[in-house]
Amino acid sequence: MNKELQSFIKNYTENRISFEKTVFFASKKNTVFLFEDKIFKFYVWGDIEKEFEILKKCEKSGISVPEIKHKENNILVLEYIKPDLDYTENPDIKIPEVIRWLNVFHKKIQISKGDQRLHNYILNNNKIYGIDFEESEKTDTFADFIDLMVTIYSKYGIKKVEENLKHYDKSLQLKNIIDEMNKNILNRRKWNENIESLETGMKRE
Repeated sequence: MNKELQSFIKNYTENRISFEKTVFFASKKNTVFLFEDKIFKFYVWGDIEKEFEILKKCEKSGISVPEIKHKENNILVLEYIKPDLDYTENPDIKIPEVIRWLNVFHKKIQISKGDQRLHNYILNNNKIYGIDFEESEKTDTFADFIDLMVTIYSKYGIKKVEENLKHYDKSLQLKNIIDEMNKNILNRRKWNENIESLETGMKRE
């Protein structure tokens, strides 16, 4: 672990830190772990300023995100949101709430969130919290929604996509977004994600 991070943690926790009791999370860009009731995020390659500003905007706009506890140099300390394990893996409960959250985020913050993996949304006490905004940018927000639909398709199949379109826009129909979803799938294949084309998935269903 980086010496700067070790020193900060010891001071912040008043030497109560016990790495035997910490839980580390997988991250391609940063060092992220849980100690007691807080998430410590050390930005190695990520942009701390961007994520910090988006979290602050969300808080001001009433969008549920982890509370910022402390910021210092390349380190962000965030509130730990504990997932409701009984509901987190239930797509009929989680997915509609994730889509509603994303819809509000797009309308109020007016940027794309990026990285539309379901593990970047935490369900706690019937409320969705968005996390991880390092890939957020000022691009087409609808592409963000398409990315989420492809994630849902890859995990649960095309029927689950059709069932949930209405939660983002009641006028949406699957036939209108097939091309956009397939473009997203082709892009993901560049990163070795093995996702079938939408047409193939529909035949299988």
